[in-house]
Amino acid sequence: LLCCFFVFVLFFCLLFVCFCFLFFVFVVFLLTAAREFATASRARLSVDVVPVRSMASLLAEADLARPLAWLVLDIEGGELSALRSLDFAAAPPRFLSIEGSDPDVRRLLAERGYHSFLGPPLAAAAGLPVLEPLDTWYASGADAVQASRRDWAAELYPLGQAKPALRYVL
Repeated sequence: LLCCFFVFVLFFCLLFVCFCFLFFVFVVFLLTAAREFATASRARLSVDVVPVRSMASLLAEADLARPLAWLVLDIEGGELSALRSLDFAAAPPRFLSIEGSDPDVRRLLAERGYHSFLGPPLAAAAGLPVLEPLDTWYASGADAVQASRRDWAAELYPLGQAKPALRYVL
């Protein structure tokens, strides 16, 4: 029985070492590809270290300690962290547009009384090709009900104005 345990542990150690090696090879490949792309396009690769700030400190610095009309978050996976740092009592956003549809973000906003709704097709209105909405829109209370019943297309394209064609140029 003890021998089987050691074989089991050895197997998982070898599996872990293989995983680490493959991860290292993948990272080296990505860095090499990034350097080659930068060289080919005459770009300069750099890493910028920026301080992490809470939403509350950003709003205080901008003197926005009042209800916000519209808050847009697109911070490459940091949306949940940013929302956790927001003081919803001091500066409750009326509408939120958040990249993706993270279930943890949805749960956090639901706890604060927000509901998702189908937002306006802003990218399509700008003539950009979009296959599906990239952002999830939220509002609280009566705003959520009103927003979900709103005819965004009619507002963005008044009577007689042609809608932009969605086309792809490859």
